[in-house]
Amino acid sequence: MAEPVINPASSVQQDSSTNLPTPQKQTSNAAWVLEQGNITGLRNPSSGTNAYLPVRQECNLSIISKTTAVTIGGGAANDTHLMGLYIHTALTGTCAITGFADSDGTAQTYTIPAGVVGEFDFKGAINSAGALTITCSNAGDDNKVAVFWRPV
Repeated sequence: MAEPVINPASSVQQDSSTNLPTPQKQTSNAAWVLEQGNITGLRNPSSGTNAYLPVRQECNLSIISKTTAVTIGGGAANDTHLMGLYIHTALTGTCAITGFADSDGTAQTYTIPAGVVGEFDFKGAINSAGALTITCSNAGDDNKVAVFWRPV
């Protein structure tokens, strides 16, 4: 009988006489750790149980630079994830967000009041009740609001 041949692309040995996979003898997830260690950016690659790959949420960025409604995404319901907003200087007017529904499923406007500054995490919410739009009411707020979003 022929000697088993290790296929480097998997953790399964292959018997060269029958081409049937046979279980590979291993301890402490060594084959898994070796494979995982080859992934760029992996943290704790020497551990078979505590290795992980950090994930980053990529998105688009739109800066609101006018007082009329700015459409974010494609302009239809259920087409955009709102990841978040960043307001770097206190608003002099309000900032209205449309495209989301209330608890009864009716389209509502979410209004951020004047004086607000900071980050708002929308956790990738999908605009279920219409086009996602953002309107800043005061020309003094031009370029103060950054919108993080991505298409569905």
